[in-house]
Amino acid sequence: MSTEKEVVDFATVYLKGTNQGCYTDEKGIYHLKTTAGEYTLVVSAIGYQTVEKKVKLAKGERIKVNVTIAPAVKELGEVLVTTSGVGRVNQSAFNAVAIDAKKLHNSTQTLAGALTKVPGVKLRESGGVGADMQLYIDGFSGKHVKIFIDGIPQEGAGAAFDLNNVPINFADRIEVYKGVVPVGFGTDAIGGVVNM
Repeated sequence: MSTEKEVVDFATVYLKGTNQGCYTDEKGIYHLKTTAGEYTLVVSAIGYQTVEKKVKLAKGERIKVNVTIAPAVKELGEVLVTTSGVGRVNQSAFNAVAIDAKKLHNSTQTLAGALTKVPGVKLRESGGVGADMQLYIDGFSGKHVKIFIDGIPQEGAGAAFDLNNVPINFADRIEVYKGVVPVGFGTDAIGGVVNM
């Protein structure tokens, strides 16, 4: 039994220095058979402090030994949990690729240029620098490919939005989802999604 008057089931009970031991049942009860002598009864359970109790057993005697164990309180120091979106996307169940755009900051690279590094992503421009461009993900384009900034859809991207004119410093990371995309991006992006 615990100090909170709760039954401790499946605790380990054994006689120290012997190979005799057992577990408590769901009611916290245990049974051990041994020869007469002096023993140290050890009781331990996950989340509780281990207790040792001296026991003396005379020949032919049956004894009842109740043991109370206290919870083992372990306090952790300060814990800092950090994550990056790149790791989250790389470990997702979707066909996704993440680009850590921070590594490309302060370069002449554009968002469009960074996207061309992703397998299956193509950009087609209708002219020179600054001209309209069309984004293709695994052959899909137009209304089948959606562009989001922090999860907010950018309607008209590829013409009015022009990814090829946006500096890479604009984004910390670029996520490219191909094929089936998370529901949060809608159901009409059957080709894929770019989220910055």
